[in-house]
Amino acid sequence: MHEVALYHEYVVFDTKSYRWSIEKQPDGVWLQMSKSFALVADKFQDEKRAGWFRGKELFRGVASASHTVDEILWKYGDDYHYDVLTDNCQHFAEAVYLYA
Repeated sequence: MHEVALYHEYVVFDTKSYRWSIEKQPDGVWLQMSKSFALVADKFQDEKRAGWFRGKELFRGVASASHTVDEILWKYGDDYHYDVLTDNCQHFAEAVYLYA
């Protein structure tokens, strides 16, 4: 029998001016931006994340915000297909993490 890891995964990264999170939800890809790391890492749409959420910190201050965000959105922004077993938030976060 296979074990299933039940947690939501997303990517959090820093640029010079902002902190960002990008994640895949069943209704699409979500991008959040704030000057506060906690607002994107610990909250989704202004609601505190549940304990089963896990963020991947991508990098700190390596690239400009517009270049990084534009590239990620160009590559992954239209990825609306969601399948709980084969194309979920964990697959998306890993792909974004490895791409960047």
